[in-house]
Amino acid sequence: MSQRTPLDRELSKTVSLHVDQLVATISQVVRENIAIQVTEYLSSRALGSGRLAELREGRRNVRGCIAPGCSNPSKGPRFRYLCQQHKNASKKEVEAWREASRGHGAPKNGVAAAAVAGRAQSRRKVRRDMSCIAPNCKNVSKGPRFRYLCAKHLNAPKKACEAWRAARRG
Repeated sequence: MSQRTPLDRELSKTVSLHVDQLVATISQVVRENIAIQVTEYLSSRALGSGRLAELREGRRNVRGCIAPGCSNPSKGPRFRYLCQQHKNASKKEVEAWREASRGHGAPKNGVAAAAVAGRAQSRRKVRRDMSCIAPNCKNVSKGPRFRYLCAKHLNAPKKACEAWRAARRG
């Protein structure tokens, strides 16, 4: 086994010191680069889809109370989109508020005004007449899939159904 000379030992120390500094510098630069890339990715996601902002808030799609002048968030469809203060209001008051919010006399301020003025009006469903098309029948039909016939008249002849449909059209 050969012995190391003092020059070999000194050279080995110097090389290991420089290698350690190089490793530390490279790891610091890599960490900074990853941090920048993660920040850019998250900021682009927050601006692009809006999902990150929604996740931060904790609640999505909060609608305002429909009572005029109320800026509180509603408790949802189960409580007829009323807040904690107004959830025990009478049916007459709620219907009046709903009519007012549909266009004539809509609330001018608060979260409810934004909900009424915004997307809520453009997504209204078409209310269909679900009564049976047979004359003098008071039953509820099974819908468009069953040609607006109730269970009682579902097996009626096709000519009779066509006549009922023509009579109903006008």
